[in-house]
Amino acid sequence: MNKLISRIFLILLFKGVVDCAEIRLRSVDSFKSDITVQQGDLIDLEIFVDVGDIPSAGVEVYLTYEPDKLRLVNQETPFVQGPFYTGTVVLNKIVSTTEIGFAVISNAAPYPKGRGVVAKVQFVGRGSGKARILFNRDPKLHWNKGKYTLFTQFKDGKPRLRSFKDLVDANIEVKNTLVKIDRYDLQRFVSENPGKNVPLDKFVIISGTEGRPKLNWVLNAEDDKGRPKKVELNVANQLIVGDLLPKSKGEVVKVDLRVSLKIGDSLAIDTATLWLDNKGIPVLIRFPELSFRAGSEEILLLDNFVKDMDHKNAELSWGIDGMPVALVIGGVSVNRLDKSKGIIDNPPRLTFRSLNPVANTKKFKMFVTVTDPDGNFDRGELEVSVQPLPFVKLDLTLPNTVSLIKNEEHHIDLNRYLDIEPREVFNDIVWEAIPSEHVSVIIKNRILTLRPQRDWIGASEKVKVIAKFENKKVEETAITISVFDLPTDTEKTFPVILIRNPILRYEFKIVSILDNVADLTVGLTFPESPDLTPRTLMMKRIDRSQNVWTVGYQLDSLPKDGIKVVATVIGRDNLGQDISPSMSTFILR
Repeated sequence: MNKLISRIFLILLFKGVVDCAEIRLRSVDSFKSDITVQQGDLIDLEIFVDVGDIPSAGVEVYLTYEPDKLRLVNQETPFVQGPFYTGTVVLNKIVSTTEIGFAVISNAAPYPKGRGVVAKVQFVGRGSGKARILFNRDPKLHWNKGKYTLFTQFKDGKPRLRSFKDLVDANIEVKNTLVKIDRYDLQRFVSENPGKNVPLDKFVIISGTEGRPKLNWVLNAEDDKGRPKKVELNVANQLIVGDLLPKSKGEVVKVDLRVSLKIGDSLAIDTATLWLDNKGIPVLIRFPELSFRAGSEEILLLDNFVKDMDHKNAELSWGIDGMPVALVIGGVSVNRLDKSKGIIDNPPRLTFRSLNPVANTKKFKMFVTVTDPDGNFDRGELEVSVQPLPFVKLDLTLPNTVSLIKNEEHHIDLNRYLDIEPREVFNDIVWEAIPSEHVSVIIKNRILTLRPQRDWIGASEKVKVIAKFENKKVEETAITISVFDLPTDTEKTFPVILIRNPILRYEFKIVSILDNVADLTVGLTFPESPDLTPRTLMMKRIDRSQNVWTVGYQLDSLPKDGIKVVATVIGRDNLGQDISPSMSTFILR
């Protein structure tokens, strides 16, 4: 019964062969399917398809290759997805010792059609001779094993399985090269095995001989400043890496390799360059700039600013140089001959004090060095600033104007508008408020409360906020207050729209559309909810828009029976004249 179903499905599949559908395996560089390389060369291939004018939802590709002549570069995920199908990769792996598979499904419209690159894959020429990489297409052998190359096209709104009419395989000729260094695997070994000796013979491809002949190596090394370094091989032709590695962060060592093989009168030579860096170097994270007032103390825990893959922090040693005489630095054993240098005690903890008064800010630069037991090190700059006492820099950026509805009490959190240096005096700031004739001002716990007189309506009254430190004024700012009454007979002179959050139903935005406007304010009232106080909100123009204004608001909760919201928008035009207000009423449920 299963065989019968399989035969019927095959008949339907091959009836669905698309005349113009083609899949081709070709070179990324030449776009040709006939390729010639040397042993050890990298072969970059791409899978190119033409699925016709009907949208396609996905493709499934299986390739058969000859492992004795071609080596797959990426054994974990052989393919790199191409731009034609932008959906989800559902298959990307080796499916047998001679086969690899790739499949991708587009998740949503618009689905691709026409031509494009599905994926890319890399091989290295291994054995000399001719080799082929074939698309799996045998209806009996490959279909029954679930390794058949196909794609899908839409019919009646549904994706249907289709076979390619033309499948163009890759024909590769690997030319006989007597000796070749596999540069890619060699550099990858060095990167994945930091500090380990490199078995150079393992990364040489030899052809035309029997067994494993002895290879001759000539090596030269230099650092990134061109200075020569001693390079050694052991008896097993392993490059001894330990002493070659650079000792500080950011440095690299270049090793030039020359391998030769002489058989009779024939001499084969190949060269390569190897780059070495040291992943075991302790790395300093950038130190923060330390800033404190004269007479106080600052502490820096150095363990928080170092990363080392090979050693624990307790195994690291620390040093400092460039210490200024104007600072008292604790946690350092000072060099007897040079007082600007010293060894930092363990655990590494620096304290900084300035006993001398300073008239202006003084900055000092020092350099901290960390070294691991292998002699690897990193060096970082440390900057210390000493501020005069008292020194307070306070920046309070409050709104210039605030518009309120009649009888509305308004609160402003000063913390949101406050920037202060140094932070240590934050709680020592004394706040004062100067009210206007009709608006009282209260500051408590850095919350500014504006409270207009009952039923008062007016404009352009100023209140002042003053910040003092040690009885000296360090900042003063003023706010212009306007209080208005919402009109009850306002018509809708321009659009006032309410847009709700579809998920958080108690959250909404008010949107207005109006040209030639300098500013807009919306007043929200809740006539059927006496426990809700009126609110005034400043609207903002949407970026890159000249006439769309918006502001968001969130209720604490949404009553079961809903809530009535009246939104009245007022404002001024570009000439400073009041515009006719507009009002809309909304019911939120």
